[in-house]
Amino acid sequence: MIHKSFQNFTFLFITQISNILISVLSIPLIFKALGTEAFGLVNAAFTIMITMALGISYGYHLSGPREVAIHQDNHQKLSEIFTEIFSSKLILAFISLLLIWGGSFLGAFSRYSDILLFSSVMILAEAFFPLWFMQGVEQVKLLTISNLCGKLLYILSLVFFIQSPSDAVWVNFSFGASALLVNIGLIFYVIKKWKITLFIPKLQALVNSLKENFSLFISSVAGYLTVNGGVIILSFTATDYELGSFGLAERVIRVVRLFPSIMAQAIYPHASRLYQQDRLSFFRFVKKTYAASLLLTLMGSVLLYLLAPYIIYFFAKDPLEDAVLLLRVLSLVPFLATLNIANVLLVLVKSENKLLLKSTFISFVFMLLVATLGAQYYGALGMSIGLLLTELMFFASQTWINYRYIKSDTIALYGRYRTR
Repeated sequence: MIHKSFQNFTFLFITQISNILISVLSIPLIFKALGTEAFGLVNAAFTIMITMALGISYGYHLSGPREVAIHQDNHQKLSEIFTEIFSSKLILAFISLLLIWGGSFLGAFSRYSDILLFSSVMILAEAFFPLWFMQGVEQVKLLTISNLCGKLLYILSLVFFIQSPSDAVWVNFSFGASALLVNIGLIFYVIKKWKITLFIPKLQALVNSLKENFSLFISSVAGYLTVNGGVIILSFTATDYELGSFGLAERVIRVVRLFPSIMAQAIYPHASRLYQQDRLSFFRFVKKTYAASLLLTLMGSVLLYLLAPYIIYFFAKDPLEDAVLLLRVLSLVPFLATLNIANVLLVLVKSENKLLLKSTFISFVFMLLVATLGAQYYGALGMSIGLLLTELMFFASQTWINYRYIKSDTIALYGRYRTR
């Protein structure tokens, strides 16, 4: 099963890297066709849609795989899980569409309301995205292939249909429509392959599902802002050059930082089953993968530090000494983020979602204070150090919270598991 988890990790990593590469490829195409002003409006609409998509996902990308993994041999239970989560996401998508359309009608987005309305297809694409189910049944390879197909459709649509600023409304529409087409195909595949029976869920079941996932939803939003809020904070105080240097270093780190989250996603389904069936095997499995992850990310951080000048020159075609310094400081981020993998896995397999919310909220508040002060007095360097300290705070706070509320399992995770 370690081989299976490694295979899942590999395909998830390929998916994330391909998404980044597609973004890097698409931005010049869009900018060349639309120009500065239209590009800015398209990007603003895209940001709003991504934020909405985070709400529609509603933490099901964390809770869903666990439920599916545990009950993957029970077709009736799988049907219940699939119907409840899929219906909940459709309801959330409908509410999001009403908010977008209502806001546009009231003039809240008057400068780019047309672009925003066409972009709303991205909301439907997220609602139909069965990532949570495919992870649970450990069919990540199919997700990778379908993701590549969707992104290829998107790039082709940009090449053939986006030619001038008047085509701005079709940019995000092409992104969302390509994803929606692929995701609908995945939904039909899931229903047929796992013999899912769809039914009208009870209202109370949907309400309970939304209540149970509320803490994961808040955790996801806070976690997103904790990781991505640094650029926004720095933009208020930094010069354009300083912001650009930090942005380049941070973009490199963002790619490498995918490793901890992908590793956690890859082993999560198997870890969930082991925790239910064989507690001793669970702790052995998590410790082994945790140690391997720490070793790999430590090696990666060292390589980032040593190769920082070459990496910056490769992207910028300029030495940019400030960016090299920032990348070297941030090179520890992947390793520090990996420290928390075991803690988070323990919380998820025990379905103690509120514990994750507590640590995420603490880390978010800490990031706002430390990063803001760092940016104010030391600019991009202070922000970088603040992000390092935030990763340490996340690990320390989650360890302390786990020890306080799930003491025996936390001790077993870092020590020896004792059977009762």
